[in-house]
Amino acid sequence: MASSKYDQLIYPEPLQKHWFVEGLGKYSREEGAQNLGAEFIIGYNPITEPLYMVKTPHKHSFDQYLIFTGGNPMDIRDFGGVVDLWLGVGDEAEMITVDRSMIVHVPPMLAHCPLNFRVIDKPIIFIECMLTSKYDQIEVNP
Repeated sequence: MASSKYDQLIYPEPLQKHWFVEGLGKYSREEGAQNLGAEFIIGYNPITEPLYMVKTPHKHSFDQYLIFTGGNPMDIRDFGGVVDLWLGVGDEAEMITVDRSMIVHVPPMLAHCPLNFRVIDKPIIFIECMLTSKYDQIEVNP
């Protein structure tokens, strides 16, 4: 790639493998932007088979956007699965059923999870956008 006066604004291949879950097929998590000094972290999670991703509720000190789309790059509305996401905790807890492409905003300090990709008929792309430069997680009692 030729040199440009905007080179300092371009980050080739910013996503880095964060973790891989053995025994769960092709599931992996890619994460980026945190190492760029940006005020956001983004996680990219291709889900190809059922996965109980997070079992315990927690909260964060930052806004988080959970983005669920179908894995067909020509039609992200082609959603083939069912995902259970809990918002709130205790008497305030409510299960949200994700059965189509959607974005769920999780404001700071709102307890959320479990997160269960219960039915996967077609690949689902799960993107986490966290508006922070530093990840934190505060466990809560269910």
